[in-house]
Amino acid sequence: MKNKVIFVLIILMEILLFILLLTFYNFRNNRYDSWIEKEVIVRSVSSIPTVRGIRSNQRSGYTVIFNALDNSEQWFMDFEDYNPDITENSVVKIKCNPNDNQDAVYPGYEEFKTEVRIRTTIIIFLIVIIITVFFYKKMKSFDSEAFLKTYLK
Repeated sequence: MKNKVIFVLIILMEILLFILLLTFYNFRNNRYDSWIEKEVIVRSVSSIPTVRGIRSNQRSGYTVIFNALDNSEQWFMDFEDYNPDITENSVVKIKCNPNDNQDAVYPGYEEFKTEVRIRTTIIIFLIVIIITVFFYKKMKSFDSEAFLKTYLK
């Protein structure tokens, strides 16, 4: 009975941590809601060739240069493992930090990063729960008294 209670508590803690992480990702993505939305023109979309980093997998991406419609400001953004659905000379919307106008994000890329984090978190927590269930079943069949008698002579 004691093992079942501990098992249920461990599973509940894992689920709570999972929910907290998802809430954090959602909060982090919503921080851009207060930012100023600007229409900009896409000046350049450059593909970055697939590179192999020392501590990462092969990654591809794009570098995009955005200009304000009156050409007064310019923003450079790198998109890793994301193919922006934009073309040169198209008008799109970005969000700028009201305190620092050069701090800007492309909303589509931020949503993509949040989806990747959520997907990765789901996979990791499923694996953790499966491992927890596996060890619970192993501990259930483990005879601790026989183990202690054998090794504590």
